[in-house]
Formats: sequence, C-alpha cells, structure tokens
Amino acid sequence: TGPVVQKFSFNKIGDIRALGRYQLELGDKGSAGHIGVMAGFKLPTGKINISNGQDNSAERALRPGSGTTDFMLGGFYLLTQPAKNHSWFTQLQLQSAINEREGFKPGRKLNLDAGYLRQVAKNLGLMLQLNYRRAEKDSGNNAVAKNSGQRTLSISPGLSYLWGKDWQIYGFVQKPLQQD
Repeated sequence: TGPVVQKFSFNKIGDIRALGRYQLELGDKGSAGHIGVMAGFKLPTGKINISNGQDNSAERALRPGSGTTDFMLGGFYLLTQPAKNHSWFTQLQLQSAINEREGFKPGRKLNLDAGYLRQVAKNLGLMLQLNYRRAEKDSGNNAVAKNSGQRTLSISPGLSYLWGKDWQIYGFVQKPLQQD
C-alpha cells in the first residue's frame, strides 16, 4: 500500500571513457591562451546485469554500465595570465550513444563548465567552477523515461596541483545550486 523500498549495493567498475585532446596555443605579452578540441568514446565496459538480494533488477540507468558505446565531442578555451597568477577556462562537451543494448539507449548529454583558477603557491591552485549539465530522457523498451533526464547547475570549489611541466591533478566538490 505504501512505497516499495529496494536497495542495491555494488562496487563494480563502470563504463570507461577514452578521450583525446588537441590543443593550440594562442599568446601575446602578459597572457597566454589555449584553444582546443576533444573527441573520444565511452566504452561499454561496466556491468549491466545488477540485482539485489530479492532478485530484483536495478533500472538500467542506475547500473554501473549502460551497455552502449557513446561518442563524445567537445571544445575548450583557457586564458592564463602568469604575471597575475590566475586563469579562466571554459569547456563544452556533448555525449551521444551510437547504439542501443537490450532495449536501452541513454539520452544525449551536454556539459558546460566555466571556471577560475588562482595560483596560491608554486604548484598549488584554488579553483571555482560553475557546471551545467543537461541530459535528455533515456529511450527504448527497458528505459524508465519518466525517471531519466536532468538539468543541473552546480558550483564546484576545488584544488589543482601542477605535477611536472605537462601534468595537472585536480579535484573538486560539486554542490547543486539548481536541479531538475
């Protein structure tokens, strides 16, 4: 008569993403810019057959893997001002499944990120980002379209560490400002 609670617990690896970037340097005195493109695939490596102790199957969108291969395409822009120890960046990425599996196809996704980085030590920076994500509804006979789709605007403070000349490690905490 009331809501039915189902619990699932799993620690399986999800789908793996392979993404390549090509970057061009744009520069003038006192600042340097980079513009580039990204392209790649999300590969169907995550497990798609997940059930709980009562033999109930998890909804396809909740499983570690979607079962589909997705194409990803995007671009980015970075403006650094080394004399002032800060930079601005923006990135746009689209993701779309190119196939369906067992009656399930995840909805297309759009991610837009814009942020600011302030160097506070030689290799350490403080970051602040705004992240927008829009996902269309899933489709197919095994999709639960009414439980899918998303629009989220988040703020994300974080840290960045420059590891060597060409490597940067970063992490951040994402706090939703608006969700639908």
